[in-house]
Amino acid sequence: MRFSKKNFLLGAALLFLGAALGFGLGNFFGAAPLIGCRENDLTPVPDTEFLTPAPSSEPAVSQPSAPPEKWVCLTFDDGPIPEVTPWVLEVLEKHHVKATFFMVGDNIRKHPDEYRMVVEHGHRIGNHTFNHIRGFEYSNPDYLANTRKVDEMIHSDLFRPPHGHMGFRQYYTLRHHYRIIMWDLVTRDYSKRMRPEQVLNNVKRYVRNGSIITFHDSLKSWNNGNLQYALPRAIEFLKAEGYTFKVF
Repeated sequence: MRFSKKNFLLGAALLFLGAALGFGLGNFFGAAPLIGCRENDLTPVPDTEFLTPAPSSEPAVSQPSAPPEKWVCLTFDDGPIPEVTPWVLEVLEKHHVKATFFMVGDNIRKHPDEYRMVVEHGHRIGNHTFNHIRGFEYSNPDYLANTRKVDEMIHSDLFRPPHGHMGFRQYYTLRHHYRIIMWDLVTRDYSKRMRPEQVLNNVKRYVRNGSIITFHDSLKSWNNGNLQYALPRAIEFLKAEGYTFKVF
């Protein structure tokens, strides 16, 4: 059941209040994500360097400290789409990059082969609601039911709200079931007003250590040519700048 206009306006007011409190709804200019790309948020990598070397009889020599590691988390929203997702996987495989895909449940239902391709390539999957709905336009029970419907198809502890829109009650309920992953750099590859070069420059200008970068494996990003131009060049730029890629 959809909200009345009065409830919608109340929800909008709560949205701006949440943003002011640092709730982090992922605006383009770098609002802090609710869960950032931090070490304790990432999928752990087995540590094979746990053995302490035998003591040397030679005097210890001071070694320069290694520079701090730089990393980002690359994410994709709104797939899987047959015309787009396989190409994205080819680009990621070519550059040896793993990413996190926040998928729309209805797209998984319609395109199960592309969903399996993402899983088989070793990428992480996240819940993006079943119908890509905005939280403020739906009652809490309806929004939560739409989200949980995706759980019948995938098994993931990751959730990203479409458009970054959630009411406070929706957030406080969902946080008990999922790790809510927002973003601090959305490339705006879906926008008809953005040229491919501008999408790439968004990455170059706003990336920082620990950034959660959002592209879209969607027809909007594909049909305007933004994704094909910006994604491979963004990966090449990030690697040249010394960034590694991690997943949640």
